[in-house]
Amino acid sequence: VIIGGDFNSAGYRTSGNGVYRTITGAGYLDPLVRTGKLGAAEELVRSDLKTVTKMSRRAPRDRWAPMVDHLFVSRMRVEEWETVARLDRSGRYIGTIPSDHNMIRVTVYLP
Repeated sequence: VIIGGDFNSAGYRTSGNGVYRTITGAGYLDPLVRTGKLGAAEELVRSDLKTVTKMSRRAPRDRWAPMVDHLFVSRMRVEEWETVARLDRSGRYIGTIPSDHNMIRVTVYLP
């Protein structure tokens, strides 16, 4: 199972976020949590890039910022987790800002 979406719950990933606690409490895993176990992403790409762009030209980065967009998985191999964005060297979006949210992508291997 892969669950993804904008949960409009701006709490931090591990505390103060009822949606996060409910889904992980039901046994689903957050690939960003680096446990070294099945379900944790083996490689992270732009994980410090916030998913909400606020239509700003500069990509907002903050490793500990609240997240509103999440991907959760059942127990499976997650090879890679990526916040998808085309950025120049200064951290500005290349071309048209794709949306008010950056897409999240995972590469998984189904059990």
